[in-house]
Amino acid sequence: MPLKTLFPFYRWMKKIVFGLILFGAVVLLLGCTQPPANNPTNPNNANPDAAGLKECGTDFDCFSQTALNDCGKAGVTNTSAINGFFGSSLVTTLRYETRGKENGQCLFYQKWTSISVTFPADSNMPVDQQSQMTAALKLAEGKDVLCRLEQEQFNDYLEKLSGYVKTGSGSFSTDDLPLDQCTGSWLDLNE
Repeated sequence: MPLKTLFPFYRWMKKIVFGLILFGAVVLLLGCTQPPANNPTNPNNANPDAAGLKECGTDFDCFSQTALNDCGKAGVTNTSAINGFFGSSLVTTLRYETRGKENGQCLFYQKWTSISVTFPADSNMPVDQQSQMTAALKLAEGKDVLCRLEQEQFNDYLEKLSGYVKTGSGSFSTDDLPLDQCTGSWLDLNE
């Protein structure tokens, strides 16, 4: 059964999920996961050179300093909590990786490893809508994207992302990542 039939406000939720995932990759999610790269030679998006990554744990400064300006190989995981998200508490964990350069382009990977939504017992939102929202957001869990970006594009994106991660605010939007230069299971949610 199509999602549009299951969820009456699918179009609205689709935009929110898209915004939360990309924008959420920064705005809501702020985290990282294991590397994928949706291509025929690497169908499971496995990182072909995980040993070459500088693992930064949860230190986004370490990740930014390693990756900025030369696409140095690094990985970081970030968990973020947002209270008051449509009356709920949203906690997301993302994995970000830079995988070096290929044909002069930076390889940037991000994966939504976990997403949880909790509504308070006294929520004004009907339970069926809470369930629909939770289900729509959970669609992003486990999804990933690998982008091939020019150095300047990557630096701009990383600086905005880093600013958001450090302050929890800023002008970060889904338009900041050129999706036409990306592949991965996360993009399937936006079709």
